Order: sequence, then C-alpha cells, then structure tokens
Amino acid sequence: GTPEPCRYPQAGLPAHCPRTGAYAVDVAAFEALALPALSPPPPSAAARRSVVVIDEVGRMELHSAAFQAAVTRLLASPAEAVVFGALTAPIYGHRVPFCDAIAAHGRVSVDRITQKTRDAVREALQRRLLREVGLREEGYA
Repeated sequence: GTPEPCRYPQAGLPAHCPRTGAYAVDVAAFEALALPALSPPPPSAAARRSVVVIDEVGRMELHSAAFQAAVTRLLASPAEAVVFGALTAPIYGHRVPFCDAIAAHGRVSVDRITQKTRDAVREALQRRLLREVGLREEGYA
C-alpha cells in the first residue's frame, strides 16, 4: 500500500522517510507540491519569459532525484524561463555537490547576501530580473 506520510520531526517516524538532521522528509508529498511548480507557465503578454522561483535548493530538497532532474532541466532551457532561487550554503565546510554544480552553471550568477549587502543585492536582483523577463522598471517597486 501507500507508505504513511512523514509529518513530524520526532522519533518514531516511519523508517522509509529520509532524514536531514532532526527532520524527516516526506519525499512523495514534497514532489507532489514542488514538481508541478517547476514547469514554467508560458510568458505573459507583458513579459518575454516566465519566472520560476525556487525558495531553496537545500539538503532536505535533495532527497528527491526528481527535484534535482527538474532543476537541471530548467537550467538547460534558457528560453523557457528565468530561474530565480536560493542555494544552501556550505556549513562547517560541508559542501553540497548539487548546489556547487548549480552555482558553477553558465546561466547562474551567485550573489552572496549578508546583513550589510542585502539591500544593494535586492535592488540589483530586481533590476536584473525585470531586464531578463523584458519588463521595464517603471511602476515596479
């Protein structure tokens, strides 16, 4: 039958749920939500390309091979969509190879955000995003 969903970061979760630290990942539920969102809609009449926002490519998300494949497909089709997202940072020297591969991709620009740089980075990213989709800055805050 269908495996029991993984819901809580507690001991005693079903054994089939992969773990990241104290958290269990319900890969099937994640994929049901995330994978359709990684298929970009057609561009609007005002924009020449659509935008796909990936909140994070992190350790928990990487339990899904289908998610990794979907992200890889998006990066391979520049005409389809502008991909905007966040990558997990190395923690204590522990690299995340898939995130390193994304960061090294020719279509990817990595902006490190700190408390001191966040406003300037936000403004630069906003300008770049509007330019990439073919919109002008007037009227967009």
